[in-house]
Amino acid sequence: MIHHYINLVCWRPMIEIYDPARDVVWVDSVSLRKLVRRWRKDAAYRPGTTVLSQIGPGTSNGGAWYFLTAEPLPNLSPEMQFVLPYFKKITVPKELAQAVAALAPETRVGLGISAPKQNHLAVALHALRPDLEYHCLGAAVTGFDASCDFVPTRSPLSGSGLEWLHFLITSPNRTLGKIMITSREIWSVLLRSQSRAAFKEFVTLCAPTEEHATAEN
Repeated sequence: MIHHYINLVCWRPMIEIYDPARDVVWVDSVSLRKLVRRWRKDAAYRPGTTVLSQIGPGTSNGGAWYFLTAEPLPNLSPEMQFVLPYFKKITVPKELAQAVAALAPETRVGLGISAPKQNHLAVALHALRPDLEYHCLGAAVTGFDASCDFVPTRSPLSGSGLEWLHFLITSPNRTLGKIMITSREIWSVLLRSQSRAAFKEFVTLCAPTEEHATAEN
């Protein structure tokens, strides 16, 4: 299974790659949640920044984790991460394929690169190891910290809708760019019929809240 944590920067590519047998789409940001709620009230809000504190290494339901990162992260042990090359086109390098092949079944793989590259990479890796559980977490991986006994910490901003303040300080250029794209997407969905029609399709892909999922079953 692939868990995609989607915001307004990367919602469009999700429509193209979505496979209901493989993908779970979570609303990742407050801005996306507010827009989704115009057409659907039961979509679950699950920011990627909260995932590692809930099921990450060291938690009661954490299990084994392995991370794919854009650069070496000092908050993760070398054995837990693989530093990816820069991708112009998504492929699975031989070294990455070997590393993933060596993982134990049901290992959770956290992808920590930009979207939609990480989402496409997760799809390619799922084709090789469908028994693994993939989480497309993006920059949330850089905010994860673990002590030597892997007790995770959680930012006080996680899940508040204000995580962008942290990222604005740590990655100002990248965050400002995302804010501009987010603003443009909001206006596009609200004012352009073609974008609105595509967004309504995306809304149908979002995972429901636990209460609604239970009721449907």
